[in-house]
Amino acid sequence: MRLRNVIVRPFGLTYVSGPSSQRRGFPILESSPTEVISGVSDSHLDFWVATNISDGWVSITTYVRINNIMGKLYWSVVKHFHPLVVKTMMSCTVVSDNPRQDTSARSQ
Repeated sequence: MRLRNVIVRPFGLTYVSGPSSQRRGFPILESSPTEVISGVSDSHLDFWVATNISDGWVSITTYVRINNIMGKLYWSVVKHFHPLVVKTMMSCTVVSDNPRQDTSARSQ
């Protein structure tokens, strides 16, 4: 998120910040035991990502709605890096039998 914020600041796009639970990603809009939907709506584009866990598989689906020329310019650059960002997100995801389980004990 830090790199994204540095890149978009000169264009006046949304600076992603928030509580520590959101600093590593976008704000959570909806969640269930098997799916989390997060995203941001801005003047240039609206972006949502759905992370779904089903039958031991994790999938990520993204949706982008472009609102104006700034959104077109932004997405024309970002879409080339998007697959790498998704792969990185997937490699950082820890899946357990209990998604609500506190993982802080594991790092000790």
